[in-house]
Amino acid sequence: MAQSAERPLFGAAMIVAGMAVIGFIDNFVRVAAEEIGIWQFHAMRAAIAAPLLALAAHLLGARLLPISWRGSLIRTVFCVGAMLLYYAALPMAPIAIVGAGLYTSPLWVLLISALVFRAAVGARQVVASALGFAGVLILLRPWEAGLDLAAAIPAMAGLLWAGTLITTRRLASEESPFCLVLLQFVGFFLAGAAALVWLEAAPASEAMRAAAPFLFAGWVWPISGTVWAVIGFHAVFAVVGVLLITRGYQSADATKTALFDYSFLIFAGLAGWALWGEAPSGAASWGGMALIVGAGLFLTLGGRRIAEGERA
Repeated sequence: MAQSAERPLFGAAMIVAGMAVIGFIDNFVRVAAEEIGIWQFHAMRAAIAAPLLALAAHLLGARLLPISWRGSLIRTVFCVGAMLLYYAALPMAPIAIVGAGLYTSPLWVLLISALVFRAAVGARQVVASALGFAGVLILLRPWEAGLDLAAAIPAMAGLLWAGTLITTRRLASEESPFCLVLLQFVGFFLAGAAALVWLEAAPASEAMRAAAPFLFAGWVWPISGTVWAVIGFHAVFAVVGVLLITRGYQSADATKTALFDYSFLIFAGLAGWALWGEAPSGAASWGGMALIVGAGLFLTLGGRRIAEGERA
């Protein structure tokens, strides 16, 4: 499939805007987690979001069916798989390990692009990705929780997320963002529904539910009006955020856009401080955020040279 002309600055702006939306709304998932599990949350949210997305596409005249089913479905599998692995790792490793593993995705993008696609990887890209990843490590501080073999699972999530970024640009750049996001929500619904059926047929042990109730909880009914409100709110704004992010990934090669995933940590942290009083602690946390922002600016301002294939 032919790719559209690259627009790295536009793509970066779309991703950052989308991450701002997602970083804010994800702070409310903890409210739903007090009553229901992640699988029910995914299934119910997708059941609300998918019709809303279809309605918006109809009103705007946007295409909902993919031009290439193969490319769009491959991208969907990578996306849903990455998120499933991320959540699956939570009961097996500290959140710092899981987060650090997931945000290895820009490094995977560079490695895959260079080794598989023989893409030109410039010095600016390598330095910017290294700085951004260093900022994530400083923020998450996985060394404080101790390393564990289970860290391999979130690292695999990072690999699949890198696959999402690469396939979005290389296999689905001409697809309507509405189409890709609809497939994504359908994937989450099917995954959530399948997990709920599995947990109904083979309930998790008491120990597993105690260790990670959000992950191993089955269907809960009835649910409170508060949880309904959180699911509806999250569904509406998830559509907006994911559309922005998907459009950003379509606009330029993943080696130029993957780094901006890191902005999620900044927006989620700021929202957590505003909503729950959870402020970054210490100079190290602020230094980590500064590295992430600085790396993004470094990559963006050098975008023209990167696009011309500057090599190390």
